[in-house]
Amino acid sequence: MTRAEAYGSGYLKNCSLTVWQCTVTVFKNSEDNPLLSSDLHNHLCELLRSGAGADITFVVSGESFAAHKNVLAARSPVFMAEFFGEMKETTSACVEIKEIEPAVFKALLQFIYTDMVLTAMRWKVSR
Repeated sequence: MTRAEAYGSGYLKNCSLTVWQCTVTVFKNSEDNPLLSSDLHNHLCELLRSGAGADITFVVSGESFAAHKNVLAARSPVFMAEFFGEMKETTSACVEIKEIEPAVFKALLQFIYTDMVLTAMRWKVSR
């Protein structure tokens, strides 16, 4: 459509477009338009489990945990500062963590990657 045709059509007046008809479709039944569920947490859990592409290793009481700096930094300002800031661990591929149990650190990583807490974990309660 040319400019002259647009102005002559009655749809364009005073540099404004006039819409004469608009069709809105409302779905009353959600089954007509099912939403896809996200598997992101499962994919990230598998990434953590497999260690594929890991670029950092944490050593906790002699146990090693492979992880991904970008995932950790995206989820935690502390890890962001460690890996991409001025802190010592910026250039280190291996970080030793003290004063935490390996099972607790594993649960922390699981939560960071998936937003879920390990349910099979048994906590020791000291009295």
